[in-house]
Amino acid sequence: MKVIEGRTYNTDTAELVAYWSFGYSGDFYWEETGRAVVAGKSHELSTQLRAEPIWVIADASRMEQVFSNLIQNAARYTPPGGSIQISSRADAESAIVDVVDSGIGIPGDLLPHIFDLFVQGAPDRVKEGGLGIGLTLVHRLVSEHQGQVEVRSLGAGHGSPFTVILPRIGAEPEPSQ
Repeated sequence: MKVIEGRTYNTDTAELVAYWSFGYSGDFYWEETGRAVVAGKSHELSTQLRAEPIWVIADASRMEQVFSNLIQNAARYTPPGGSIQISSRADAESAIVDVVDSGIGIPGDLLPHIFDLFVQGAPDRVKEGGLGIGLTLVHRLVSEHQGQVEVRSLGAGHGSPFTVILPRIGAEPEPSQ
């Protein structure tokens, strides 16, 4: 079962709006490249997802990019045999998804710049680095959905928790006729 499930509805203005739900129990969805990175490093992937969906208005393809990037980064910067945990929760106003790894962590001086374009860790710490584009893309896509993405780290060697927060809607909307 996918965490992200979509349905398209017509609004009163005849525009198409996609309503997406987060938080189903079961397997978390990500692109095949993410699966390969996680499997190739023998990471332990665990999910703690709500049994009920959390409804948000979002573009499914963009949300798949967001979570695929976060999971791929978690796998890339976590040594073989490490862990990646994905959880979902909600409060009255927000849908919240956490992606937490047991990886190399983020040094304090890099943390304020982690979402900047082309920012990467020091070459001696990042053996499988990307181009420094993925987290910038994540930040931009989440912001375009009126959400925010946060990162914390206790520093080098302590992993990195990323949190995606999106505005939620109360319940699954009824399709318009």
